[in-house]
Amino acid sequence: MDLKDLLGNIPGSYVSIGLLFILGILFFVFIYFNRQILKLIGNIRLGINKFVSKHFGSTFRSADKKFRRTAFLRTESLWYKIYRVFDNMITNLNLQKNGVTVFGLILFMCVLAFIITLIISILFNFGIFLGFFMFITAFVAVFVVFMFNSLSHKEKFENEIMDAVDLLVSDVKGGIHNAITRYMESIHPDIRPYFLEFIDNTKTKGLSFKSAMLILNDRLGPTFSDFAHKAIMYEEKADAEFDDIFSAILEVNRHKRILRAKNNFAFQQLMITFIISFAMVAGFAVYITLTEPFVSDFLINNIVGKFLLILDFIIFIVVLGILTYLKAKSFE
Repeated sequence: MDLKDLLGNIPGSYVSIGLLFILGILFFVFIYFNRQILKLIGNIRLGINKFVSKHFGSTFRSADKKFRRTAFLRTESLWYKIYRVFDNMITNLNLQKNGVTVFGLILFMCVLAFIITLIISILFNFGIFLGFFMFITAFVAVFVVFMFNSLSHKEKFENEIMDAVDLLVSDVKGGIHNAITRYMESIHPDIRPYFLEFIDNTKTKGLSFKSAMLILNDRLGPTFSDFAHKAIMYEEKADAEFDDIFSAILEVNRHKRILRAKNNFAFQQLMITFIISFAMVAGFAVYITLTEPFVSDFLINNIVGKFLLILDFIIFIVVLGILTYLKAKSFE
């Protein structure tokens, strides 16, 4: 029997299994390896967030205040830890400028997970019971994608800050303020507005160097803190002997880049191994499903078989979650 005859005898539901596995693998590969796809997803997300914020912003902000109040009442609780995870995600993705709240982000993920669950439930004829497990799995999948996107943005942001700091440290003898002004065009466009704000605060608004630098530190975060504190000390002392206090920053940034490169290489090796292993297992599973009527009937028409399909998704997502968690730990 050739391939044409085989496909001609396969019901549409069986073909759906193969297509779903193939699309799932392609989706993950594109998400992981193609920054343009990540950028496109980010733009779609921002567009939806703007629409939701415009029409339901006040309601979501009110709900978010209650959510935040509940979380911060007990900082050791699981509720607080969950809030911090999503809050850090918003910060890393720079979504706060669009008015995105923790409650709004969680709600958006739930809606997206519901849409995914609805599509898969129609394809495989899941009932309410199996649909519930599928929704949980879809939500975790959406969360993992957002978390991976968040970590990618955080790594890129920190690298841009380290590049700017290395540039400024190379020419501090003429003063920190002058160095920032001199190298403004060489600072990455993504973080340049924060340095322009620093110049504006000192020249136009009349803030002291210390106050403006502390504001800049708040904008750029912990990666910039060491330089900011030493810059304040350097400007206050105005002593040539303090020129060397910045040398340690260059060494720390160099070691951080080396360590991060090693971690990224190890992470990529794990991801490639996982993708290849999953593709091999999924390919064999699709082949068996398409060629063995008993297997296909079991997975399509039996509730236990459907549950096993969902369990496969759960295992796939859990492994992705663990790998993403390991990548997140490398930032600590």
